[in-house]
Amino acid sequence: MRKLKLQMQVSLDLYISAKKQGMNWMIWPYTGPWVWDQELRDYFTAVTASNDTILLGWDMADGGYIDHWTRIAGEKDNSQSGFAANVVAAHKHVFSRKERVSRWDNTTTTTADLATEVARLKQLPGKDLIAYGGATFAGALIRTGLIDEYHFIVNPAILGKGVSVFTQMDDMLLLSAVSARVYPCGITVLVYKPQ
Repeated sequence: MRKLKLQMQVSLDLYISAKKQGMNWMIWPYTGPWVWDQELRDYFTAVTASNDTILLGWDMADGGYIDHWTRIAGEKDNSQSGFAANVVAAHKHVFSRKERVSRWDNTTTTTADLATEVARLKQLPGKDLIAYGGATFAGALIRTGLIDEYHFIVNPAILGKGVSVFTQMDDMLLLSAVSARVYPCGITVLVYKPQ
């Protein structure tokens, strides 16, 4: 059976965005005062290549995720083009609360029950699944116990307040550490699985 991985950039206090500061606390993959090192880019490319299906919420898909990585994949001199090519090649499965028609290639939209649909996708042949998402979509995946592996991309910043993917949880979630690695740019990648 295929695994579902969740990969998210977070602060040290596990927020995915700040209430007031925007996203300027993140070390960005391609621009800004702090840039990912090649080792971190290689990690991202390898993780994405180990999956053939990407799960997204409608807000993230429609908010530019698919369009952005499609554009980057076409820029051969871009350091993120390998990662972007994997995103473009993967099937995108976009969850929405209402019926919508996909405007992207290699993408399916669905209003199916999240737990039922993810269970169905896990049974299909192929590589693993990976989810990217905002707080609502990722929080729903976590709350329903659908994640098999967590990949937290921890930025060296403490926000104090912000948006969390864990606010929807009803019960405690215990995890087992799989790996931890600090990259030269300052990001630490923590990988966990549910106990």
